Amino acid sequence: VLYYTYNPSPKTDENWPFDQDAFFILNVAVGGSWFDIDPEFSESTMEVDYIRIYQ
Repeated sequence: VLYYTYNPSPKTDENWPFDQDAFFILNVAVGGSWFDIDPEFSESTMEVDYIRIYQ
């Protein structure tokens, strides 16, 4: 289901920001008060496939 399409004409820097660099901060914290971290855990790897943005 298509809800909305944004396609301004002409595309300018003021109305088309999608070709500009963007930076996202991902919270990769582990641990906390919910459970303890295994003492044998020393390192790991996380790969991000894609990021979906909701506004």
